[in-house]
Amino acid sequence: MTHSKPSQLRQPDDLVRVVLSMNDLVERDKGTAPLLAHSFSSDALARERLTTYEACRSVLVDLVSETEAFEATARTRALLDVLRALQAQAEEGMGESMAYQEKVRRFTGVPNEMVSEEEIAGLQDALSADLARAGYRGSLSRALGEWRTRTDVGSEFLNEATALFERSLAETRAKVVGLPDDAEIDFEPVRGVFYRGYSDSTGPYRAHITLNADLEWPAAALKHVVTHEGCPGHFAISAMRQRQADLGLLPVEQSFFFANTPVTSINEGTCNLGVYLLGWFDTFDDLICLHSDLLRSALLGNMCYLYHQHGKDEGDVAAYFVAEGGVSQAAAEQTMRFVKHPLWHTSNPHYWHGTHRVFNAYHACLRQDRWADLVRCLYDELHTYASLHLALGLES
Repeated sequence: MTHSKPSQLRQPDDLVRVVLSMNDLVERDKGTAPLLAHSFSSDALARERLTTYEACRSVLVDLVSETEAFEATARTRALLDVLRALQAQAEEGMGESMAYQEKVRRFTGVPNEMVSEEEIAGLQDALSADLARAGYRGSLSRALGEWRTRTDVGSEFLNEATALFERSLAETRAKVVGLPDDAEIDFEPVRGVFYRGYSDSTGPYRAHITLNADLEWPAAALKHVVTHEGCPGHFAISAMRQRQADLGLLPVEQSFFFANTPVTSINEGTCNLGVYLLGWFDTFDDLICLHSDLLRSALLGNMCYLYHQHGKDEGDVAAYFVAEGGVSQAAAEQTMRFVKHPLWHTSNPHYWHGTHRVFNAYHACLRQDRWADLVRCLYDELHTYASLHLALGLES
């Protein structure tokens, strides 16, 4: 017999209906479905949907009002954060004018500000020092380009990635969380896409993961992306959420993952933690990869602010990435597709803020010998940028 965690809401079906309805409306208007994963029943999926943002907002206002009366716990905070984010998205759909900064704050709950020039300079200095110590000479652009080329897995990309996905699945079971025996990853290299990797749920315990075969793949970068998209990253999180649902342990408000809400920063931060949870951070190239990824996530967020908040020209924003990130013009133009994406552009700052939030929790839990608490919060529960630290009793 299982011990369930029932929904706190009087009418949990109202939440399911509004989530499914918002998913339809946002996909219609932005071309991408924001409901990335869920464990809703077939009966729930078959129910009639709300057809306007106004109707969705009305339901959400009532749900927020009800939740505000709950006991002030981390679970309540997470629910409120998601409900308010969905309400903000409904209001955007209704035509309410919102500046980019306001969308970032209301949709994702992360600090709605650019990464400072001082922080960018510090990341550049750290990466340059790593590259110099590894023997790569010249400017950041030249040294980073040479590192990518010299450590690229080349023609072994397919074999290396396939082996890493298989290894990560086995080691996640042994070291992190008990994934079901039938959990399985289907990997496919793809071309002509704007992302490095993408994990698409194709069943309760299955994922179709694609990696961009047009890019150079340094061995360390491939390792980091495999653990981010697969295990113990996106796929492992979704599989564990489904297992909780199958056991009757998942409240309805934790049974879905909706893009552009405050859960996305914690989800992405957890995925970036994957290589460390498996103990795969073990070469100097991993350190270069860490600082390169941090610099990229900081600049990606800033590019979104420059383009959407400050109205900078697309060419100027791409040039900013080339100058500050040491990347090629082709890479900058590819990243601009992410910056301009109708759905993802408002959530792009979550990579920077979510990584710092989750890493801070990780470091604190290791210092306090609280591994089980960390794993519970990241895999058995659903948390937002604000609620994770509340659940772990950490300073904000």
